[in-house]
Parts: sequence; C-alpha cells; structure tokens
Amino acid sequence: MFTPHLLTLGLRAVKPFTLKRLALDALKPALALLAACLITACVSEPVDPDNSSAATSSAAPTPNSSSANNPSSANTGPDLVKGEQEYDAQCAACHDKGGVRGVSTAFGATSHIINAATGQFACEHTDCTKINKLKNYIIASMPLGPVDNCIGDCARNTAAFIATFDRLTPASSASSVSSSGGENVVYPYPGNALNGATIYEQQCQDCHGVNGHSGAVNYPLTPGECSTCSDPQVLIKKIIDTMPTPGACVGECAIDVATYVKTFTSPVSVTCNNNDIKPGHSPMRRLNKRQYANSLKDLLGVDVALAADFPDENILKGFDTNEDGLDVSGAHVEAFEVVAKKVAIEAVKKLNSAASMVPASGDQCNSTPDCKATYGNTANDCKNSAAANSVCMCGGARCDASSPTPPAAGDALLSCATLDNACAHGFINDFGQKAFRRPLTNKEKNSLKAIFAAGKQATDFKGGIQLVLETILQSPAFIYRAEFGASGTLNNGVVQLTSWEMASRLSYMFWATTPDDILMDLAQQNKLRTKAQIRAQAERLLNDERAKPVIRDYYTQWLGIGDIGSLERTPADYPGFTANTPNQLRRETEAFIDHVFWDGTSTLDELLTADYTFANNNLAEFYGITKPGTNNFVKVNNPGKNFGLLSQGSLMATGARPDETAPILRSVFVLEKVMCVHLATPDPTEVNIVFPPQDASVTTRERWTQTTGSGNCFQCHRILNPAGFIFENYDPVGRWRDEENNLPIDSSGELIATDSDGTFTGLADLSQALAQSDQVTHCAVTSWANYAYGRHIDEVGDDHCSMEQAYEAFSTKGKNLKELLVELTQTHAFMYRNEVN
Repeated sequence: MFTPHLLTLGLRAVKPFTLKRLALDALKPALALLAACLITACVSEPVDPDNSSAATSSAAPTPNSSSANNPSSANTGPDLVKGEQEYDAQCAACHDKGGVRGVSTAFGATSHIINAATGQFACEHTDCTKINKLKNYIIASMPLGPVDNCIGDCARNTAAFIATFDRLTPASSASSVSSSGGENVVYPYPGNALNGATIYEQQCQDCHGVNGHSGAVNYPLTPGECSTCSDPQVLIKKIIDTMPTPGACVGECAIDVATYVKTFTSPVSVTCNNNDIKPGHSPMRRLNKRQYANSLKDLLGVDVALAADFPDENILKGFDTNEDGLDVSGAHVEAFEVVAKKVAIEAVKKLNSAASMVPASGDQCNSTPDCKATYGNTANDCKNSAAANSVCMCGGARCDASSPTPPAAGDALLSCATLDNACAHGFINDFGQKAFRRPLTNKEKNSLKAIFAAGKQATDFKGGIQLVLETILQSPAFIYRAEFGASGTLNNGVVQLTSWEMASRLSYMFWATTPDDILMDLAQQNKLRTKAQIRAQAERLLNDERAKPVIRDYYTQWLGIGDIGSLERTPADYPGFTANTPNQLRRETEAFIDHVFWDGTSTLDELLTADYTFANNNLAEFYGITKPGTNNFVKVNNPGKNFGLLSQGSLMATGARPDETAPILRSVFVLEKVMCVHLATPDPTEVNIVFPPQDASVTTRERWTQTTGSGNCFQCHRILNPAGFIFENYDPVGRWRDEENNLPIDSSGELIATDSDGTFTGLADLSQALAQSDQVTHCAVTSWANYAYGRHIDEVGDDHCSMEQAYEAFSTKGKNLKELLVELTQTHAFMYRNEVN
C-alpha cells in the first residue's frame, strides 16, 4: 500500500525535536546525578608525591626566603624544614606555633588551624590536608600583605608543613567557653558577626547555602524554617555538638557563627495572597512513553504494546514525567514515525463498519441491565447513569473500549454511512480536535484535507485516512502539550490557562491520557476556569478507576522499584527465593498502596506506620509467616516487623546488594525521598570510592563504620550511616533478621540535620517520628507536585505560595493524600502560566 511521506506532499514538516527547540520556556540545567559517595563507601584519597603531607621528606637545605619563591620542582617532594621556617617567618604571627601551634587569633580574626578547645585539626580552609589546593590558597591569599609573598616552593613547603598539624596533639588553649556544652552553661552572646560570616562561608555554606537559604543539605537556617535557630543558646550548643562535625567549631567559633546566623532573613515573603499570582516555570511538556501509549489506546482503541518501540524515558527528580528529561533524540523521531504508521494501519482496519468512533460517546445506558443487554454479562455497571454521558463498564473499564468482544457498532472508526470526502472531512475535524486536545485551526484543517486528498488519489479512501492518522500522530500538537494561556494578561505577565489547556492538565495528571468526552465538552463550553469547576473535575477523575494506575505509577517510581523484576539473588544464600519472588514483592507493595489509598484512611500517616502488609500463600511462606490460604494478595499481620511503606520487602530488596544490605542506599531514600534533604555531591578528585571489605567476623554496620568513620568520608557519612543502620533488621531480600554472621543486629540509629533529629531504636521508632514530621509532610507535597506538574518545583522561589497552600490544606485535612492531589489543582502553579512572548 502506498503511504507517501509527509515531505513529498509539500507540507512544512516540523519534526518534534525542532519544536522542542522552540519550547515556550528555556529548559532548566540538567539536575546533578546522585553522588557515588551516597551509594558506596569512600575513603581518603590515595597518597601521591604531590598531594600528601610529605611527612617523610628528608631534604633540609638552609632556607632562603628570597629564593624560596622559585617555581616548585615537579621532581622533588616538598621540604618540611623549609616549610616550618617559612611558617615561622610569615604565618606564626597570626596562626601561632609551638605547644598551641595554629591556635592564635591575631588581628581580630578567627584563624585557628588547630581547634582551641579540643586540639583537633580544624583548619578553616577546607583543603588544609590537600597539599596542592592549600598551596594554591597560600599563593592567592596568604599571608596578608603584598601579593606574591609566598609562591612556588615557599607555598608548597608551607602547605606541606601545615598538613602535618593534624598529626600533632597540641596543648589545649585557654578558651572563654567550654566545648562540653553542659546544661548549665550560659554562653556569652552576641559574638563577632563578621568573624562568624567568614567561618560560615568556609565551614557551613556548602550545606546550608548563602545566608542560610538551603544548600547541599536541604536544611535552611532562615526564620520559620530552622527550629534550632530561634534561641541563641540552643544554636550555639547545636554548633558545638554537631557542626560541621562534633567539636569542630567551639568557643568563640560557635558563638560568632551563631551571631551571624541570627542575622539571616527569610528568602521569601511569608505572606501569600491570591492577588500576587506566581505560577512558576511553565514548560511545554512532551508526552512520555506511558502517556503516549495511553492516548493512542483511548483515541483509537489500539493495543498499547504498539508503543513498545519508544526509547525508555530519562528519570529526573525521581520521575519520568519531569519535562527536563523529556528531550527528543533521533531514536524518538524514528519511533514516532514507526509507531504512527503501525497504529494508522491497525486503525483503518475498522473502516468496514460505519458507527460511532471508539470510544463511543453519548448516553449509552440508564442502568446496568441496559449495558448487559448490549454487551452481555461481562458488563457490570452503568457509569454516570444519570448523566448524558453514561457509559457501560466491563471489569472496571469501558466496555466499548476494552471488552474482549465489543459489538461491531463500537468497533468502527468513522460515524459515516458513506465513506466519502464529507465523511473524511468530518473525521479530520472530530478526531483532530480529540488528538490535539483543542479545536483545529483553519490552516490545520486545510492541510489535513490536502493530505487526505493526496493519499486517496495515490491509493484509496483508506489510504487517505491512514495518511491523515500518521500525520496527526506525528504532529507536535499531539506529541507536546503546548500552552499559551487565555487572552488578556492578569498581572506581572501572568495569564490563566484556557479551558482546553486545563482539560489536558487535569487528564494527564490523574489518568495519564488524553481528556475524555466530559472534559472536552466542558472545555468547549469554557467551563474549566474557576476553582470550583476545576475541583469538581479533579474529584471526578480521582475517583475513577483510571486513576489507580497513576497512583501506582507514582509510588513505583518514588520507591524506585520499577526494575525489581531484574533483581537477582542466589537461592543458596536466600532459601525460598525464586525467579518469581521479585514480582511477588512488587505485587505486595502495589496491594498495600491500593489498600491505603482506596480502602484505608488515604493518609500519609497510615502509609508510613501501618502494622500490616499484603501477601498470598507463596509470599507468606517466603516471609515465614502464616499462610492466608489464598493465592490472592490479602491483608496479613506480622507483628513487630511491619512498619508501613518503609518496611516493604520491595524497598528493602532494591536497597541492597546481592550479598549484603546497603545502609547508604536505604539512608539516601529516607533523607532524599521521604524528607527532601538534598545531599551534596562529593568531589571525585578528593575521594577514592570503595566498598567496605567483606569480613564474616563482623556485621555490615561495623564494616561501614570502620571504613567511613574518619577522613574525607566522615562528614557525609556521619549523616548517612546512622539513618541507614536503622534498617539492618531487613536482609537483602526484605526478610526480617535478628542476627548477621551469628552476631546480634544493632538497628539503632539517628537522624541529623532534619526537623526530627534524635536517636531511634529501630524502624518502629523512626516510622512514628517521620509520620509526625512537618519536613516529611512538606516533602510529600513537593514530591507529588514534581510528579503531577511534570517539572521541578522551586519551593523558595515562585512556587513557594502554591506549595504552602497545598501544604496547609494537606496538613489541616488529616494529611489525606486524595485531598492533597485535589488541592494541587487549586494552586497558582496549576491554574496559570507566565505569558508567552
């Protein structure tokens, strides 16, 4: 059959990637990948001749400061004797030496190299133990005074000498404040805010951000965000005890930093009102693979497997709905063309009968018996029986769209008695509007009519319709959800979405597919503009069966269990594990989520703390619990071992390696996914990533503690390790264990730098704390918004008020997840967009 290419018809072909370059808003920079340090252990970088303390250097010629600035030689190591002499001559006046080497605070500046109170190495310049970096710092900044006072060998030797300080044990310096932080200590306050600013920039800013507005560790220090910051005494104690590591900043250091932190102001106004509309970033979104397949099925009734040729989507911010990851490659362009042709060929097979389009529209029934009369006993319900758009349901889906034996009338593509030009033109208008999710322009209609005519002339009527379908299904208007907003700017360059655009936002958010007839009819009447109109449709869509796969998809992606089918474990190591076990673990989680969301309380609290799970006979035997007596997944109790979603076998198994648990993976999940803590990416030039060596004489907890308890690893792992150890009762296949290597499991742990800081005896304690955490509640709102809106949420920018509105509604309505999803449709971020220039 002849199917001419679009270009041969003289059309101005617009490939999807071309339109992507013309997107309505510039794409945000790609999000940073999760650090390797967060999923593996890390140790200090290997020693090399030019990046070590060079403590073994034996060269000791007579120093000559005037000649020491010669460029350093790459063939010899640094000279520690010369380095000490340069230090005495140029550094000691500020930094001291002798028994309290590096402690002095001359010139009114805090310039400790050795911590005054603890005697620990605490150089403010973060790279004091890295010879090359410290050398560069000295060349650029030290000592104070004329430029180039110490360069070349001078800087290199001095840096090597300073790097030996962490091997010293200097006498404690007299400090006005004890580092013990006893309960009765009253710290002198305020301190020197200027000194505090210097220390903050060097030791705190990477994690907490400029002016405390959140950095690598998403824990802002601004008013209203930091519960520790309101009381100076509590803040000083917190710094002494934990920041950036215990004892690293005490005495004047802690007081000055606290004084500086108290100067921070909130990054955004705490007052939000409906008159100040800030919709945030408004990207043009490409349909992802799942949305594209669902749309084809609902438009044409074709098998979604036809879309299998599409490349897998990128996952950004945890979801494949994020527009930053929905780029178009050459493979995508080819897939669009291949799939469009396959679908069109399949669809035109339905031209032999003439009746309503699939899916059929209009009033199909007044009662379930009406449906059974038409579709047989497979019909079990008449949906919306009192409305003019009622449809028959078969097994939870529309009979006309998914029944195994649909009637001939519902299987036709066209609603014409005669297959002529008028019929084709009517199809172009009707189907084009459904596919483009808006009325076609006259130019689009004329172009498609010309395409039909060319295809018909080259072949026949079917060939013309097929070519029209191929064109529409490759059109940017179908592939992309372009939004321009209604005419008339509101304020500050903001426009409200049209009803057509709102219909698409609602449908793809709740059903991941094209709008149904009800939404299209309301859009035609311009009745998707007010909050009440939008809320009514959001509630209708959410309470429909078609919302269930979307809820499952969100949690599957959020949990990271989408690829659990490829999980491999050795049955000899894990008796009872079979090739079907990963699928069983996934079904357990799906059944649990379905129950909480649709049959339970629908609350975040139940999701996090439920003392039950779901299992069938096979999975119950695998877990070693009483069989429920059925092959279906039903609710079961496993007292003391089930603690909501975080104890699900699927999550524990994917958060492990084939032969051991992975405390860091589990910790990262809690901190990043549950609490929205952004974890810093380590500099790969500073750490050498390795796993703790296997040792059957100790536990996994002990191996990780030994490997990451000091050096470059410690600053990250002091936060990561304690949270991950809480899950150690769950083995690499998600089963409960009390021992490892015949040693008792220690599942105690701690949260650090969160709003729920404290120690926990196990997952039971942790899950209760998370359920009570405002940070977790906020994170749930932001995470759902990221998925539903299809973009990154800027909580401290234009999205702040939208997220606060959703949070307030969510928290005041018992943290009901259904209420949250509806409320997300009532925000400025959902109802408006920035004007397109």
